[in-house]
Amino acid sequence: MYTCRLGGGAGKTYLSHIYGDKTICTQKEKLLNTSYKHIWEIHSERPDTIRRSIKEITTDLEIEQQYSKITDEIRLNYFRKKLKTNPNFLLIFDNVPNAKNLPKKIPLLYKNDHLINIKNEGAVLITTRSDDDMWNSIGTKISINKLKPQESLKLLSKLNNPSTQEEYEIAKSLSQELGYLPLALSQAGHFLKAKKMSYKTYLKNYKTRNKQFQKQQKKYFKKESERIKHQTVETTFSMIIDEISKTKCTKETLRILRVMSYFDSEGISEVFF
Repeated sequence: MYTCRLGGGAGKTYLSHIYGDKTICTQKEKLLNTSYKHIWEIHSERPDTIRRSIKEITTDLEIEQQYSKITDEIRLNYFRKKLKTNPNFLLIFDNVPNAKNLPKKIPLLYKNDHLINIKNEGAVLITTRSDDDMWNSIGTKISINKLKPQESLKLLSKLNNPSTQEEYEIAKSLSQELGYLPLALSQAGHFLKAKKMSYKTYLKNYKTRNKQFQKQQKKYFKKESERIKHQTVETTFSMIIDEISKTKCTKETLRILRVMSYFDSEGISEVFF
């Protein structure tokens, strides 16, 4: 069992997906060197996202064919049995808030408040922002921090290569502005490439948008401790909205997009699209 601790914007979910696909995640050595037969992901931010994930997985496992009335506890027990009878699996608990009261945070791994033994059947990967020492009690904790300045610049350049020395220097400033966070850098790089935008224009727009975000925070959060000092995701999203608004997109479509951005993405059905 491994707990992968990453800060906000580091791309916890993306990294867990890459690990699941390629079964490679290294610190000093490979965690596992085999392919997984089954990969299940539990969105663990809140009790409702956990229940929804387990419901979706057990539905795929055809639980309805065996029970007339299905409770949350029945689903949990059914899934635990599947873990025992389907070896060589990877079970991902994504975005677990912290290590307090783990039987409720990762209920699949606990029964009567005791950690169940599944190490012979498969592997567990937990992603979290929490740096709690309690994680060490249930497995190996791996901390992955932000990139180094040169690594950040290399990632940006790979996605959108600076065409001049001036652009190269601006890309360095943008990397710093984005806090050297992999997810934020990836968003910026793909945005630049898609819009064929210069680094200079992007950095200028980004700083303007971020100032607007900070101004909005002061309006709604009186205490400085409640404010987010640097919100890369919100700023990037606002810039994308600005670009969409320049197209033939209607005001009603933009309103729907803005409203949906406040909802849990896992709860929005793809049918709408």
